[in-house]
Amino acid sequence: MTLFSSQAINLSLRGRIQAEILHELAEMAAGLGKINNPKIFAQALTVRELHGSTGFGDGVALPHTRSACVTSPGILVARTAHPVTWNASDDEPVSCWLCLMIPENGSDADTLLLSKLCRKMVNPDFIAALKTRDEHGIVELIFNAIS
Repeated sequence: MTLFSSQAINLSLRGRIQAEILHELAEMAAGLGKINNPKIFAQALTVRELHGSTGFGDGVALPHTRSACVTSPGILVARTAHPVTWNASDDEPVSCWLCLMIPENGSDADTLLLSKLCRKMVNPDFIAALKTRDEHGIVELIFNAIS
């Protein structure tokens, strides 16, 4: 099982609204074989957003879900040059996403790894690196965070 790789990074999302971004994230996950149904995954992410925005502030959001359509846990990183309205905690638009995928019957080990990454989201240096590093730098950043 590979939790994260450079193939899980897209630094040029095209979506202009939240639904388009969530759809692009679902298509990325499907392309990696992490989910078996991109439509259901995008819906699960949307439902999660309806329960409370995953927008952390400072232009970053952490969409995530635990779903039966997730076949293996994973992490996606994505950015766009066109910030998107996200109902973030600071009311600022979002241009960087860290998406977490957890199988409905995922192990405690999967959840612990992903929670390590979530704890990094409060570190301003981690956020700055996530928003500015190239693909190689993002791979290093994520692996250091979950190691």
